Amino acid sequence: MAVFMQLQKASSQLFERFLPQKLFVRYKFRNKVAIRRNKKRKEDMSWAAELLNYRNNVANKQHEPSPLHLVTKIKPMYGRPKSEKETLISLGFTKDSDHKGPKSVILKNTPCVNNQLMAVKHLLRITPITFPYGVPKSEEDLEHSCLNDNGEFVIVKNVTPRNELEMLQVAPKTPTVWDMDSETIKKHTDKIKEDKSLHEEFFTVDPVYKMNQDGKEFRYFGDKSDNGIKHFNERINHTDGSKTD
Repeated sequence: MAVFMQLQKASSQLFERFLPQKLFVRYKFRNKVAIRRNKKRKEDMSWAAELLNYRNNVANKQHEPSPLHLVTKIKPMYGRPKSEKETLISLGFTKDSDHKGPKSVILKNTPCVNNQLMAVKHLLRITPITFPYGVPKSEEDLEHSCLNDNGEFVIVKNVTPRNELEMLQVAPKTPTVWDMDSETIKKHTDKIKEDKSLHEEFFTVDPVYKMNQDGKEFRYFGDKSDNGIKHFNERINHTDGSKTD
């Protein structure tokens, strides 16, 4: 036992002699050039100048509100509360708008209308109407214009000079016999309905009277006379080329 204690004491002395004072040393790489460069980067805020300028420009530049809204219904009216249905109807939508009715309306940008739109904004898509080519100034501009889905009111103006437009002369239209108007077409179709003669040139009629309604028994095989047998043996040729036995 004593020998074991002496060996343990000697081993502890050797361990304390050759073991360094700190077992775990944290080595930290320090590059003075890198530290100096990182410090300059922190002080330099040129990369954020564009963002700051953008914010200032947006804050200073205030767009004029659009006078009109293009309101499109994107969800059906079916199953919604009664208050929402009444609001949609007051805005110009109908119950048929889920299927066949109008799904887009143009509304004014007023506080009263905006309050109604706020109540049903989850059912609508609101797009401000813009005029990239200017506001229409005459009826001709309205005739050659269209409203896109993105709210742009596009006007396609005529590029022909006014002098040439004045020189252009349109020949007066003289009525002729061959002109087809809607009234003539309607009368013609009504007559075909009344006469029941639709496609009569393609389908010929060969009625067979079983009760001798026409009073001509010799046409049918039931008549055993010579005329009946002769008619049965003959084949009738129709105008369309078909034959009947």
